[in-house]
Amino acid sequence: MKGTLWLLVACFLLTGCATVYTKAGKTAEDFERDRKTCETSVRKELAAKGVTDT
Repeated sequence: MKGTLWLLVACFLLTGCATVYTKAGKTAEDFERDRKTCETSVRKELAAKGVTDT
């Protein structure tokens, strides 16, 4: 019984990892472009502060 309960809890928690974010009118390409722009901006800010990329 405990095994079944743990299995159900694990399945419940793992379903949260399957979340897909969407925005009406936007494509996967739009998302990737925005993600890369954001990532580049953050890397530049961190480099200016002396933080190295690992």
